[in-house]
Amino acid sequence: MERPHTIVGLSMELLRRRGVPPVALSLPIAFVTVLGVAVIARSRQHPLLRPSDARLATWNAAPCEGFLAFVDPAVVATEGGWIVAWTRWERSRTPQVQVAALARDGSLRGAPRTLSPDNTWARRPFLARQGDRVAVSWTARRDNSERFDPKPWFAVIDADARITVAPCSLGDADEEGLETLVASDGQGWGVGWTRINEHHRGFALARLTTEGVARGPITRVEDDNTWAASALVWTDDTWLVVNGDHDRDRVRSVLRLRWFDRGGHPIDTQRIAPSPGQVSPVHAVARDGAAWLSWGDDAGFGSRHDPRVARVEGRRVVIGPRATGPRRSGGVASLACSAFSCLTAWTGVVRRP
Repeated sequence: MERPHTIVGLSMELLRRRGVPPVALSLPIAFVTVLGVAVIARSRQHPLLRPSDARLATWNAAPCEGFLAFVDPAVVATEGGWIVAWTRWERSRTPQVQVAALARDGSLRGAPRTLSPDNTWARRPFLARQGDRVAVSWTARRDNSERFDPKPWFAVIDADARITVAPCSLGDADEEGLETLVASDGQGWGVGWTRINEHHRGFALARLTTEGVARGPITRVEDDNTWAASALVWTDDTWLVVNGDHDRDRVRSVLRLRWFDRGGHPIDTQRIAPSPGQVSPVHAVARDGAAWLSWGDDAGFGSRHDPRVARVEGRRVVIGPRATGPRRSGGVASLACSAFSCLTAWTGVVRRP
């Protein structure tokens, strides 16, 4: 007979050697089985929650009494303070893109202003500053439309959030636009978005003057592997666009870097592979001809979110991708991220709809 490898097996073997009848041997097995089933059933009905899990369960079960949400915040600094943009989402109404001017002490200068037209479903504003002007881009679709047809939208305001260029839609009527981005090259604006039509998907770049007039045709690049556009910056002499992409051979997400000259002509394309995980939206900032990129990398498929950073000079990556965290101290995980974006939102007293 083989040597028993468990406590139960060893106990049964000792009882057998002492001459216990086979009927009596089955009693301990039945007792252990009944006890195990009872413990499992009780644990399912009354799970043991840690204090943090118990608070989270209570929060999830609480009724939602909110009627107003402020999401998609964006902010840019001006000479006298800040311009803040957000999406105002009121219950039973369509979301709206709004902007407001803040003083240096954070106080509100004037009333918030709604940029998105009525009867549109507007989300995700982006901001870019040039002198005393701030460009605002967002994605919106008609609320009464029978099909999902989001379009890129664009407007320009001054440092007091007054509209200088009226909101307008960009792109063709037969294509959809997602994740509308905006940046400044010192002579005007660049507006980029992920374009989708019946046959292909890719990226589009529109160049506008300070007053919102087109500076040539829209540049369109087809790439069916392109995900939503993540970042658009001007690096002294080129436009740098960062898109999410997919490496089919190694089954992982990568970042695709595209460079365009001032005229919107494609110059170069490269791909960098952050890690085997899924890449979250990228934040980018240009300083002295170089671009710093930061993003989150879900390498643990939801169990871990590593912030990463890279530095791009010209058309080459000189630093990164390099992880900057997270770090664990005891039972608490601290997340250190080299992100160069600042997010905030403004809320005020409103009436129930």
